[in-house]
Amino acid sequence: MQPPMIEFEDVVEAVCATYDVTPEDLSSPSRKRILAEARMVATVLVKETAYLALVDLSRILRRDVSSLSHSLNRAHKRMFWDRPFCRRIRGARRRMNNLLRAKARRQKEKLGLNTE
Repeated sequence: MQPPMIEFEDVVEAVCATYDVTPEDLSSPSRKRILAEARMVATVLVKETAYLALVDLSRILRRDVSSLSHSLNRAHKRMFWDRPFCRRIRGARRRMNNLLRAKARRQKEKLGLNTE
């Protein structure tokens, strides 16, 4: 049995839950600060996942990949001095990992394996 992998939908769901926004908000043309930061966190999470690419995230968020790359660079600099921002990234990462664990549990239940 292959363990479940993180998908773009998981990243988007975790970020949306962290920032209390919808996926439609994330992909909207709005430049509101909260949405710009949520997109920034999404780029960080995608980049931390080896098999996900910013190019694909750019399609989902309807953003140019160079904009996301620039956002990622700003996020890395910001992580050095902005503790609340780091906490929000950790919160989104934790939500994403919880989604992954839930997927694994569902997969085990579907196969009839012991979940304990």
